[in-house]
Amino acid sequence: MKPIIVANWKCNPTTQQEAKRLFNLVKKGVKDVKNIEVVICSPFVYLSVLKANGAQDCFWEGKGAFTGEISPLMLKDLG
Repeated sequence: MKPIIVANWKCNPTTQQEAKRLFNLVKKGVKDVKNIEVVICSPFVYLSVLKANGAQDCFWEGKGAFTGEISPLMLKDLG
């Protein structure tokens, strides 16, 4: 099993433009990295824009009245 490095952006950046720039910088910086998987976990609002390969968090319920939460099923649907 190869090591995994996960980059969790927390509550940064604050704009889509900044998020795209940061995503592309990270992607370019790790393109030659061998035998290590790099996972970018951006804030939820940028997942579909960046096609990031991880989410920062999700709620354990599949669906329901949980204001502000993101379910695993929602993340799966994003791809």
